[in-house]
Amino acid sequence: LCNIWFEWDWPEAEQALRTAIELEPTHTRARCWLAFLRQVQGRFSEACTFAREAQALEPLSPYVSATLGSALMLNGQNTDALAELERGRGLADDSLHVLWVSGAAYMRSGLHDESVAALERAAILANRDAHYLGWLGWAYAMANRREPAETTLDELHARARMEYVSPVFQAWILGALGRIDEAFDLLEQGYQERSPLLPWLVYPAYDTMRSDARFNDLSRRMKLA
Repeated sequence: LCNIWFEWDWPEAEQALRTAIELEPTHTRARCWLAFLRQVQGRFSEACTFAREAQALEPLSPYVSATLGSALMLNGQNTDALAELERGRGLADDSLHVLWVSGAAYMRSGLHDESVAALERAAILANRDAHYLGWLGWAYAMANRREPAETTLDELHARARMEYVSPVFQAWILGALGRIDEAFDLLEQGYQERSPLLPWLVYPAYDTMRSDARFNDLSRRMKLA
């Protein structure tokens, strides 16, 4: 996983995961991580295939359900993604992974209130962990709820003065608020720090920045599609 999160060595990451499956053919998480790898590479159909293989091995896992829901969302199958994520919430209503992927998928479908509700719940369950606050602030901004978005951004700024908070989390909110230059300054900081959340450039939190030439440059430097 270090090759995905920190080294950004995509071929080496894939080889390690395939070796894990060769050594343990029923390795569900390795298939999930291959699905994630294909997502960050922009190969969404293949991501769905790996996620379905994982689900065949572990059909009652909410983590696997969230993995498949994520792949379906990015593959443009949002109706199927929401149905799968609803199934995942039925398996474990308090699954953080299911909740934050649901928040992203709801927003992609224009269901702002549902997105905010899912991410508010995730933030509560995670004791306002910075990752979930980043997603929540982004959802507030995308839903045109600027005041809570700004408040969440301020909370992350304050936390960053006392503990490490990935600048990427704040960039998501700033981008959704239309403060694009500030967002890219923080994304560049995340790049220099090798933030483990930066490879997920395919995710909806980056949608407001995607048309900017700096986004393409960042993708190129990370050797991503």
